[in-house]
Amino acid sequence: MSSKVQVGALVLCDDAANSVALLSLLGQVKQQTSLVLLVDHSGQDNSQLALAIQTLGVHYLVVASQVGLAAASNHGIQWLMAQHATHVFFLKQDSAPSASMLRQLLFAEKHILSTGIALAAVGPAYFDMRNHQMDAVIGRERCYTRRKYKPDFAMLIEAGYLSLFGQLIRTSILRELGLLREELVNETVDVEWSLRAAHAGLRSFVAADALMQHHGAVIGAMQQTKRTYYRLRNPLLLCRMPHIPWRWKVTAILKIIPMMVRIMTYSRPRWQHLLSMLRGLRDALLAKPQ
Repeated sequence: MSSKVQVGALVLCDDAANSVALLSLLGQVKQQTSLVLLVDHSGQDNSQLALAIQTLGVHYLVVASQVGLAAASNHGIQWLMAQHATHVFFLKQDSAPSASMLRQLLFAEKHILSTGIALAAVGPAYFDMRNHQMDAVIGRERCYTRRKYKPDFAMLIEAGYLSLFGQLIRTSILRELGLLREELVNETVDVEWSLRAAHAGLRSFVAADALMQHHGAVIGAMQQTKRTYYRLRNPLLLCRMPHIPWRWKVTAILKIIPMMVRIMTYSRPRWQHLLSMLRGLRDALLAKPQ
């Protein structure tokens, strides 16, 4: 890549309980790019942690805990843009990128652009540490249900949409398409942005040789009921957006009833999750079309 490339790593933190792991991640990321920003939206008093973070040469930004993932990300993106970053590299406090992941993403981006493809973003291949398997990449085929494991060309898998964490996006593309939709708060934020980019004629890829591990988060009871609300509301909100392809909408609607059945079967207390689903359905139907 050109020497003018300046990647800004944006690390989101909604829970700094495991400060040792967080500092280790920041140290690893700092070895991959000099410009690293931690956006803390945990709502916790992390003043002691902040000192350790700044000792690493990592920038530290605190935002309100209630703003959600999308708004916290946008604060970080705007800060990195002000530092003249050419790319944003998205991570979370529990991300586990390989030591060469950013370099491989940059190489993949350079190769894709050299072919003349209009690129939205490039992301890593996820490796699930719970079952020791690679996660499937969801393609656009078969109404966004095709699960892809093999590269389409040159170790690249074209994706219908990408998970936010691990993505590498040029700031010029973020300026062109806009930032993340803050009304979505936490759920489907990355799906909406990827589909917005696809509507503009841009394509997203997974670099199969850029690996990131994940373990799956442990979610408290109160957070689970909030998540139930957004898991029902947000796909329905996306279905009302004109830039979302009808194929994705069909699949999203067909998934809602089985999802509700699973939640009511396995989640406790049931009545709280039922109320969350009903509120999500009401708010999605009453929201003004975007």
